Amino acid sequence: MRHTYPEIYHTYAWLVDLIRRRGHISLREINEQWVLSDLSGGQPLHRNTFRLYLDAIHDMLGIDIVPSTKGKGCTYSIAGSASTHQRVLNRWALSSLKVATILKEAKSIQHRILLEDIPAGDHLLTDITHAMELGMRLQVCYQKFLDAEPYEAIVEPYCIKLFRQRWYLLGHRPERDYLAVYAFDRMLWVRVTSEPFSLPADFDAAGHFAHLFGVFQAGKEDEMKRVTLRTYQGEWNYLRTLPLHWSQKEKKGQPGDDFIDFTVELYPTLDFLLEILSHGSHVEILSPLALRRQMAEMVEALHERYQS
Repeated sequence: MRHTYPEIYHTYAWLVDLIRRRGHISLREINEQWVLSDLSGGQPLHRNTFRLYLDAIHDMLGIDIVPSTKGKGCTYSIAGSASTHQRVLNRWALSSLKVATILKEAKSIQHRILLEDIPAGDHLLTDITHAMELGMRLQVCYQKFLDAEPYEAIVEPYCIKLFRQRWYLLGHRPERDYLAVYAFDRMLWVRVTSEPFSLPADFDAAGHFAHLFGVFQAGKEDEMKRVTLRTYQGEWNYLRTLPLHWSQKEKKGQPGDDFIDFTVELYPTLDFLLEILSHGSHVEILSPLALRRQMAEMVEALHERYQS
């Protein structure tokens, strides 16, 4: 069966999603679902074609679907040896493919499926990732929100982070020897230079952001804190289903409590405080005391803003 370029990606997403949901599944069982799908045209999936799909899924998505002869017959499952980071990338890629597939097949109700818009800047991904792969510096023209004029800088691209529907670049400024974060949607243009750079051997992208809430960088004098949060009126369910941070832990309460406490260990940067503020009176900082006072000052400033 011949597929168009976009359709083949939908096929890969369909296969991976089916095998992931079943855990272990035979080719016969895959075929039973295949002929019922819109992808098959009513035709069975040939074994050789299936193997070609598995090779392509490995090459393009980094996902290994492996056979097993344990038990009755041969079954297929997704290998679990991938790193945590690779599994996140796999889920992200598959989720994007799955959404695209659903939107393609549900044309009659597309106007009833509402998505969040992503600010401009994703077109820069190609140049920035290319520079990262080659180990080349970037020349960046950047416009800060509060500055009247843009500026140009030479940046060594260390890593890319997606946060709240915005792409960010963590880059090293060689002439000043410090790390800075650049939002893609504030880059007027980027150019890959012919100047090579070496990524520090001890640089760990995930580790750099491990104790940050978002993309705001901690200052040299800042210290990591263990923050205790108290949640009210069922707000704990939101933190349970979508934790604020990977370090989040729930504290055991007493019977009859009308609140639930959580702890996180991070640098309490401004974006973290703004996130807590967005929960209104449903989330309260209990400790450390200095951070509680800082939040109180923010609430007081907000209160004064609404007095006029």
